[in-house]
Amino acid sequence: MNASFDLDHAKLAADPRFAAIGLELSALSPINSRESFNRYCREACRLWNRAFPGGIGKTEQFGKLLDRIEHNNDGVIRTGWGGVAITLHEHP
Repeated sequence: MNASFDLDHAKLAADPRFAAIGLELSALSPINSRESFNRYCREACRLWNRAFPGGIGKTEQFGKLLDRIEHNNDGVIRTGWGGVAITLHEHP
């Protein structure tokens, strides 16, 4: 990886629910290698699961997207853990 990405965690730090996560993740910036990217992702998942073991909600489209994955409809990428449903994001 030739690029380097400095990450801004200000929005996380400004929200009391996410401030601790933002603080710990900011120590892992910049991302400038495959290893630093993987480390950042693993740490982000670990911190999120520690802070919100039961989750904090789900998208109203979750059921529909899960059904698409289970039935291998158009726009689905199968993975070992289920799949990814590709959607077009339309900003509100």
